[in-house]
Amino acid sequence: MTSSTIAAPAPTGASRRGRWIPWAFVGLFVVVAAVNGTMVTLALNSFPGLATEQAYNKGLAFNAALESAEARERLGWQVEMRFAQGGALAGTVELRARDAAGLAVSDAAVKARFVRPLGKGADFDAPLRALGDGRYAGEARFPAPGLWELRFEVATPRGVHAGVERLVVQ
Repeated sequence: MTSSTIAAPAPTGASRRGRWIPWAFVGLFVVVAAVNGTMVTLALNSFPGLATEQAYNKGLAFNAALESAEARERLGWQVEMRFAQGGALAGTVELRARDAAGLAVSDAAVKARFVRPLGKGADFDAPLRALGDGRYAGEARFPAPGLWELRFEVATPRGVHAGVERLVVQ
């Protein structure tokens, strides 16, 4: 018996040109894995970890918030809030209130609260004093620069007007 070896056919030009196709698939999966890894890293490093506390209760209180907004609309007051930065992390808050007839609201108890949208423990109240002619003003000193919400309330025996203004402190 003679042994014979069967030689594999020599690669043709078409099969040599197609050798890159499996490597293209491998390369594609490597790119997808790298992009996914980058996105996961960015997501984990940029999430501040803040979540709304008592979200269910706040959701239930939404109808009360709508009723309060409707009551403000019925009052017809025009309330203007201004903030003038007077230095590093300090400024003056001025509120001007007029009723539906355009008369100054001078008998009001005015509250102003500065709230940091991100972070806890930095919120503070700023007392506003009456200046006459429906104007109220006060000084504010901020613990940190950045975005702040000024939540104000103007209360009289005739009704309450509340609002929120956003401002940037430098």
